[in-house]
Amino acid sequence: MMRPTRLSYDVDAHDRFVRIRGDAITRVMGEQVADQKLFDEVYRRQLHNLSAFWTPYPFPSIAADDPAFFRPIPRNSWGGASQALTALRTPRWMEHYGKYADFTHLMTRWVEALVRSGQFLQQMDPETRRVFPPTAAPIRPPCSHSSISYGGFMACGRAAIRSSGTAVCPKTPLQPPLSGGQQSYAQIRQIPY
Repeated sequence: MMRPTRLSYDVDAHDRFVRIRGDAITRVMGEQVADQKLFDEVYRRQLHNLSAFWTPYPFPSIAADDPAFFRPIPRNSWGGASQALTALRTPRWMEHYGKYADFTHLMTRWVEALVRSGQFLQQMDPETRRVFPPTAAPIRPPCSHSSISYGGFMACGRAAIRSSGTAVCPKTPLQPPLSGGQQSYAQIRQIPY
């Protein structure tokens, strides 16, 4: 439910708002229910806010400036870690609302973190890029969310990996949907590999 603060909150079993600013707002945007004006306001005030969700490695599961943000972030935590599944869902709304350059930045950050870790894991620290598995032992098989995000981004030719392990994106960010039968990134990512 949208409140005057322009945030979406869950309700508890007693129908009271749970006032924690979490990444559920990205799923609301993924349903494309906000018009462009409302989206722009929420994006400016929350999602692209450097103190909240637009951290060095976006999007933390809890806004970095929310009292519920948990430090240090434990393994398998939705108390602040940036989640691969959230990143995997972003093309649905970032392209729809015209955030092509920001989407490129987000995926570049994930590719860098995954390459440096040498594993496909489900979450990372939104400030330090430390990628960690849900248990002390490495995940086998690798986390499908991050491997799909990585594979989809790399398959579209949007990033290259330097020998140092850093990701490099083209100088031109993702472009708006193309006309004349050409496919945009959102259409390409749905094609099986």
